[in-house]
Amino acid sequence: MAYSEKISQAIAEGAKLYAIKQFDEAATKYADACAAYNEEHDEDDADLLLLYGKALFQSAVTRSGMLGGIGENDEEENADEEKEENEEGNFHFEDGIAQEVDDDENAQKEEDEEEEEAADQDEDKENQDNEEQQEAGPEQSDFEVAWEILELTRSLLDKRLEGQSAEGVEKPYLKNADEIPSSEYVSNIKKLSEVYDLLGEVSLEAENFAQAATDLHRCLELRQQLYPKDSGLVSECHYKLSLALEFSLTDNSREEATEQMKLAIESVKLRNSKESDEEKKKDNDNLLRDMDERYKELKKSPKPDLKAEQMDIIKGIMGEAVSNRRRKKRRTEDISSDSDSDSSSSSSTFQGDDAPDQQDSEDRKDTNININDIDVHSDNEELGGSIRNEPLSREVSEKVKSIKFTSIENQSQAEAQETLKKDRQQLDNEYLALMASSFANDIDELRKKPDFTDKSIVMLAKTLQSGSNMFDEDSLDAILKK
Repeated sequence: MAYSEKISQAIAEGAKLYAIKQFDEAATKYADACAAYNEEHDEDDADLLLLYGKALFQSAVTRSGMLGGIGENDEEENADEEKEENEEGNFHFEDGIAQEVDDDENAQKEEDEEEEEAADQDEDKENQDNEEQQEAGPEQSDFEVAWEILELTRSLLDKRLEGQSAEGVEKPYLKNADEIPSSEYVSNIKKLSEVYDLLGEVSLEAENFAQAATDLHRCLELRQQLYPKDSGLVSECHYKLSLALEFSLTDNSREEATEQMKLAIESVKLRNSKESDEEKKKDNDNLLRDMDERYKELKKSPKPDLKAEQMDIIKGIMGEAVSNRRRKKRRTEDISSDSDSDSSSSSSTFQGDDAPDQQDSEDRKDTNININDIDVHSDNEELGGSIRNEPLSREVSEKVKSIKFTSIENQSQAEAQETLKKDRQQLDNEYLALMASSFANDIDELRKKPDFTDKSIVMLAKTLQSGSNMFDEDSLDAILKK
C-alpha cells in the first residue's frame, strides 16, 4: 500500500530507531504514522499497527529489565556542581562592590520568595493531577498497551482474510522466513502468525499462561501452513507453546507440553540433518541437548499422592505466614496511639476479653497453622504486607521432612542405595522449606491472582523443590547450613 509522504517519513524514522534498539522512540514514530493514517482515511491500518505493536512490546521488555536512573542522576549531580560554583562566585571582598553585592542579596531573596510561591502552586497542581489520575483508574502497563494494539491488529487482519482464499497456493506457502509471499492472502497469513506470536509473548511476560497457550497454538497452526516442518519458526513455536502449556495448569497441560517439546526436538533434528554449516550444526547439537533435558523433565509426572501432600505443605507454609501477619495487623490496629502507654496495656488491648493468656498465645504462634484463613479459590482475598522471613512452625517443619518430593522411584535399585536416597530426599525437603521462606513475598503476590488454584500450589511446590537438582549432596548440605 502506498502511504502519504508524512506517513512514509514516520515509518522510515521508526525503522531506523527500531534497528538501533531505541524502541521507545520507534514506537512514538509508528504511533505518529498510525494517527496520521487514521486522520487521512478515518480508519486504522493493520500493517502500521503491527509495526507499532512490535515496537511497544520490545519497549516493554526492555523497560521491565532496566535498572534505570543513572543518566538522570548524573545530570542532577552536574547541575548541583554548577550551582555550587555559581554560589561560590558571589563572594567578593573588594570594597568597591560591597554595596552591589548587598543589592544582589536582596534581589536574590525576593527571587527565592517568588520561586517558593511558584513551587507551592506547582505542588498543588501536581496533587490535583494525581487525584484526577487516581479517580480515572490505574495506569496501564506497557505490556497491556502492547497487547491491546496487537489485539486490534489481529481483528483487522482477520477481517482482511475473510474475503481472501488460498486457492492455487500449495502448502507450505513459503520455503523459509525470508521468501517474499506470492499472494496477498499468504502475506496476511504471515502477518497474522506474527501477531499471534507477539500476543503469546506478551501473555508469557505477564504470566497469563492459559492465554499464551491459546495464542501460540493458533500461531503454530498458521506457521505450519506457511513453512516446512524443519523451519526455525516452527520449532520455536513448538517450544514456546510447550512452555505456556507447562504452566497453564489445565487438566492435560503437562502431557501436551511434553508432546510439543518432542515436536520441537524433531523439527530441530530434521533441520540439523540438512545443515551443511559445521558451526550451525554444532549450535544445533547444543540446543538439542538442552531441549532433551527439558523433555525428560516434562516426562516425569509426579504421583497423585505426592501432589496432595505437596499441596498441604505449601498451604501450611502460606497459611501460617498469612495468619501471623493478620495477628500482627490486629495487634497494630488495637494498640493505643499514645506512644507513652506501657506494653502490658497494649497487649491486653490486642488480646481482648476472650483472648487466652500471653503464654498460650506464644505457644499457638509456633504450632498453629491457620489454613482455614486461606481460600485458594477466592478472587477477592487481600493479603497485604510483607511475609518474608516468617519462621516455619514446628508442625510444618515436621511435615516437610516427612514428604518425599522425588518425582519417580526406581524400584530396581539395591537396598544399599536407600540410605543415600533418603539423605537426598531430606536435603530436598529442607531446600523446599528454605525456598518457601525466602520467596514468601512472591508467594503472597501469587495468592492475590484470581486464577491461583490448588493446582498452582502443586506447581509452586514442585518448582521450588526442583531447584535443589542444580547441586550435589555436599553443595546442597553446605548451602542449607549457612
